Amino acid sequence: MPRKSVRKEFLQVLEDTAFAVARLRHENIVAYADMDNSSSSPSNSSMDTSSGSMSPMLISPPSPVSPCWPEDWSDSSFGTDSSFETASSVERADERYVCFLGAIEALHDEVTKARILERPSEPPMRASQLHLLAHFADHRPHLFRKKLRVDPVIFDDILDQISDHPIFQYQSNNKQLPIAIQLAIFLN
Repeated sequence: MPRKSVRKEFLQVLEDTAFAVARLRHENIVAYADMDNSSSSPSNSSMDTSSGSMSPMLISPPSPVSPCWPEDWSDSSFGTDSSFETASSVERADERYVCFLGAIEALHDEVTKARILERPSEPPMRASQLHLLAHFADHRPHLFRKKLRVDPVIFDDILDQISDHPIFQYQSNNKQLPIAIQLAIFLN
C-alpha cells in the first residue's frame, strides 16, 4: 500500500483539528445556553452547578501566539477592556473559537499552496539527467531506478554484455555517444 505524503498527512491533521475545535465550539455554546436556561428558570435554580459539569470549556491561545491572539487576551483582561465590556461570555468565548478556526484555515491554505514542505538534506543537482546517472547510481539508487527502471547493478551487467558488440565498434568520422549513455537513452 502506498505511503501517504507528508502534505496529505499534515492536511488531514489540520482538518481533524478544525473539526475538533468546531465541535468544542458547539459544545461550549450549548453549555452556555444550558447555564443561561437553568439560571433564568426558577425551578432549576436549586440545581447544584459546583461540580463543574456545567462549566464551559474555554480554549487557550495556541503556542506560539498567533497574530489573532494578542498577548493581553486573558480572562482577566476581558472585563477591563472597553471593547469587551458589552460582550457576553458566550460571545467572548465564541470569538476565540472563530479566531482559532481562522488560524487553522490559514495554515491549511498555506500548506495547500506550498510547493516544498521541508528542505531536502542535499540540494537537488541541476544538470542534464544523463550526466547525473553516475551520481544517482552511487548516492541515490532510487532516482536511478526511477529514471531507467532498472537497478544500477543490472544496468552495469547489461552494459558489460553489450559493450563488446560490433555495432558499438563502428569506425566512422561520426563519433558515437558512450555506450552507457546510449543504453540509458534506450532504457529511458
